[in-house]
Amino acid sequence: PPSDVCHPESSSLHPPSDVCHPESSCAGKLLFGGGCIAYTTSTLDKSQILGILLNADDSLITREPPVKPKAGETYVIECSTYEDWACDQYPWQYIGKSNVVKDGTVLFKNYYHLRLPGSKQGKGRSRPNTSNKFTRAAYYIDEWLGRILVTYKGDEKIHVPRPHGNTKHHESSEYVRSSKSVINELKKSQGKPMAVYRKLSMKNDVQGDHQGVLNPRNLKQVQNHQAIAKSQEKLSKDDIYNLLQ
Repeated sequence: PPSDVCHPESSSLHPPSDVCHPESSCAGKLLFGGGCIAYTTSTLDKSQILGILLNADDSLITREPPVKPKAGETYVIECSTYEDWACDQYPWQYIGKSNVVKDGTVLFKNYYHLRLPGSKQGKGRSRPNTSNKFTRAAYYIDEWLGRILVTYKGDEKIHVPRPHGNTKHHESSEYVRSSKSVINELKKSQGKPMAVYRKLSMKNDVQGDHQGVLNPRNLKQVQNHQAIAKSQEKLSKDDIYNLLQ
């Protein structure tokens, strides 16, 4: 079987009920982001979460962000760039964080609500329109900052696909966030935008469901980030001053 299918004998934790077994409904269920749905949110307590972060078997870890995960799914993610784990192709609003000390280790939790189209009128200003009917929680520890355990709860069906906020076309395709590693690569890129776009968009290791996430979305995105990088290198916003320099 593929190496990223979970097996009960491969887990270093061996919890009796929340590990995938061959006869279970999730056995062999590969996600587009890699890895396996090895645990369910209903069976994970703080001790189990801490144990997974410290001792997760490599066969249960995905190196890429999941693709539109469903409620009840839990992932252990290690991406090359820390922020890449968050690019699961849903729009999220950060709500807050908390922490608890467990067995001498501080377990941190960041939690998010799904963003919906439109906005809410708050006191003096509008706020993002969010819903707690579909939520995401990310757990991590200082001892292993590159490893994130992410759980999803609620109903993913409330998600409403929408275009980028700056688009002029109401029927434009759905906007998905590009990973931090791609953005960094675009800002550092040299050469003509078209050449950069062709080079990065033709990576053989990027699967179809990660197009636009783990590689550039389009030529315009390359042009924009190259322009941003050049702008940040300027000593001043004054063109005449920069010319003199």
